[in-house]
Amino acid sequence: MSLQPVIPLVILIPLALVCIVLMAWLCLRTLKQLKGRIKWTILSLRLATVCIFLVALLNPGEWKSLDDQNSEEWVLMVDTSASMDVNEGGKKRIDQITEHLTAIRNHSAEAGVNVSVIPFDVDLKQTIEDESTRLVANGASSQFEVSADQLLQRYASSGKKIGGVIVFSDGRQTTHASNSAFFMKAKSFATQFHTYTVGQDFPTADVAVSSPYRMVSAFTGQQIQITGHVKIKNSDQKFANLELLDDGGTVIETVKLDLSESGGAAHSFSLVTPEKTTYYTLRTSPIENEIRLANNEMKVNVRVLQSKTKVFIAEGAPYWDSKFFAQLLRQQKHMDVTSVYRLSQSRWFMVDSSSAKPFETDQLVFPDTVEKLAEYDLVVFGKNIDGFITPQIASNIKQYVRENGGAVLFARGQSFASQWTDLQALEPVLWSQNKIKQFKLLPTQEGEAIGLFGQVLPAKDSVTWSTLPPLQDARAVESVRPFTRVLAEGKSATGETFPLLMVRRYGQGVSGMINADGLWKWDFYPEVKEKGNMYNEFWSQLIQWMVSYSEFLPGYDYSLHLSSSTAHGGDTVSVKVGFRGDEVPETVQLLVESDQLSEPVKILPSKSIAQDGRIEWRTSLKYEQPGVYRIRVVTDSQAPLPETSLTIEAAPGEFDELNADPEYMRFVATETGGDSLDAGSIAAFLNNKVIKEEASLENGRVKWSSIWLHWLVAMLLVAILGGEWWLRRRNGLI
Repeated sequence: MSLQPVIPLVILIPLALVCIVLMAWLCLRTLKQLKGRIKWTILSLRLATVCIFLVALLNPGEWKSLDDQNSEEWVLMVDTSASMDVNEGGKKRIDQITEHLTAIRNHSAEAGVNVSVIPFDVDLKQTIEDESTRLVANGASSQFEVSADQLLQRYASSGKKIGGVIVFSDGRQTTHASNSAFFMKAKSFATQFHTYTVGQDFPTADVAVSSPYRMVSAFTGQQIQITGHVKIKNSDQKFANLELLDDGGTVIETVKLDLSESGGAAHSFSLVTPEKTTYYTLRTSPIENEIRLANNEMKVNVRVLQSKTKVFIAEGAPYWDSKFFAQLLRQQKHMDVTSVYRLSQSRWFMVDSSSAKPFETDQLVFPDTVEKLAEYDLVVFGKNIDGFITPQIASNIKQYVRENGGAVLFARGQSFASQWTDLQALEPVLWSQNKIKQFKLLPTQEGEAIGLFGQVLPAKDSVTWSTLPPLQDARAVESVRPFTRVLAEGKSATGETFPLLMVRRYGQGVSGMINADGLWKWDFYPEVKEKGNMYNEFWSQLIQWMVSYSEFLPGYDYSLHLSSSTAHGGDTVSVKVGFRGDEVPETVQLLVESDQLSEPVKILPSKSIAQDGRIEWRTSLKYEQPGVYRIRVVTDSQAPLPETSLTIEAAPGEFDELNADPEYMRFVATETGGDSLDAGSIAAFLNNKVIKEEASLENGRVKWSSIWLHWLVAMLLVAILGGEWWLRRRNGLI
């Protein structure tokens, strides 16, 4: 027994003496009329009461361990997902864990430490009470962070303390919790998760098909290509069939690909764009011993553009480039072209696809209002266009791009002969004074990623680009403006590179630039045309891509964009609908259709005002079932309405990837302050960490138990005070 005085003894002892003397004096004064034993009995009872209170201030008692009331225990989290059933070196991963569990249980019994074994896969399971229970690894997936979070919640609600956690797993997570707060919670609970990685590399045979583009936009009757890539790994198979199927599942074409050199090959299927938007499927057959089949096929959406692309060309210095370019566009069935050429200071020459014949005029023929500009999907500027542009027209053009989703293309590099400033905001670059005479066009990686090259146009590494005639008369670039994407570079004979083909978003629209002249040679020289109609393909695909890169498709007053065209089950995808017309519709809906839905779903997005004052509608989508979800805008308007698709990819299965992931296991240990264990370190870890720590004030595992709080003390105090009251009453003092 010891004391924990409420008041320091140097104060308490003098105070106690004063209280006893004062209480005795006061008591004797009130008992003057009494004599004999009664007087001294009451005095004794009064002093006994004071002494009891003084003893309470001394706070006698003892320190008691909390282990008996709230025992601390170690938790062994065991991954029982199906990947733990893999046999490695003649022994399954789950059986390897069982051996470690037996050793830990034996150690904890000798050390006097409580240990609980808790399995997990998709979530946390119940504690295994019977040590003879055999662990079975058959969980559909593994989600450690979800399970560990549940573990912390379970122990927090039960009042039990965790001494530490040892996680036995291969570390391979099929899904990771989005916005997981587990690591923060583990730190706040001061709970360390130590990890033991079970398993090694376990290669599995797999063949996968992919395509660089899930959506291809084209006009009806236009020749397009759908490219499929096939990759194979961990297999001796050298060939694979790649099939193209229509939306009804009928095989259109099959090719046999040689995969012997790099484990992969690609093929582009050529076909004519159908009359309406449809889906094609790229598929390859499973190979021997393949487990993962979800990546053996994928769908490609061919979006059919209904309205013709309307192009306006303004050229101030006609040259071969101007002539070939305009002739090419007029030959395109899906384009309406109006071109105006400046012949002299006061003479203009105009060619309109809708007119019977071209004509000359002394009046400037250029759309002089935003409404007239909005009739065109693309405005193309050639050289020396200073004579076309007034300050008001420049303002109209910027508004046309920014607010009406228009597209502007500077087709021959710097368009102004003088230092013009009103349209600089649309140019993707700032110019320097140097010029570059001859160079080759080379696509960039970004040009492939954005969808211009590698589809109809040859890919970045194609030899086609090096065999084309060199271009000429580029202007050196001082800097590239923010948000500009360089799709192709120019490379001179000396190896110097510079931005050649650039695009830049500007509000709802887009501006682009080709920093070169001489593209006409690609169409003029016979030896070049024998290699393919590159001039035709380059310009037609660039223009079509430009107007598609703008927020609005040609002829559409509504736009429809997803934050991502692909997602995993359960992911949230944002949807935005834009509008550029005059009369705002009362309601805008989204119609979602899919084979995974029992019936089409209508969604009413919320209407809002964007920062620039434009009206838009926003909502979000979230689906669990893998598949293609077709999304289109629905209004009362008779105008064309956009549509797109969302592909929900199948979540990785337990057998899709069987390699252990020690990096993730080390990450878990590091983030929670734990140790990464292996076969050579686990024994020392158990001896140093999994031990019974003596209860002490320092570790917070003891509490003070005061003797005076016992019920007998209270009863004694009641008896003393009651006895004094009875004696006083009997002797007439109350």
